[in-house]
Amino acid sequence: MFLANGDQKYIYLFQYGVVAFFNHNTTEINRLIAQLNPEATPWEEQELSETIKVVIQKGTQQVTFDEVILPDFDQEAIRLVLLNTSQSVALDKYLEITDSLLEETNGYIKSLELTGKLNISGR
Repeated sequence: MFLANGDQKYIYLFQYGVVAFFNHNTTEINRLIAQLNPEATPWEEQELSETIKVVIQKGTQQVTFDEVILPDFDQEAIRLVLLNTSQSVALDKYLEITDSLLEETNGYIKSLELTGKLNISGR
């Protein structure tokens, strides 16, 4: 859900639990997060977050690791920046999950290697 929230301010809510903000300050972000989920921690304390700087510069269009330069203010371009940034955050979360599963699997493999048995509970 892509929403306008004031003059050149946007919020993008994603089905996979990521919320992206454009042109909001820290106080506004924390207030909106608290409205969406009163139990959520402030965004500065979130485990996973990413910040991308968007610059409007006539005649220039460029994308770097942490900055996007647009030739003019374009709502669709802003939406795409928020979409790609949120997907990056989601991929970081999946990387954490995958690393955890790999670590757990390596423990089972090591146990099997040492004892010749696989000690897995019925769950």
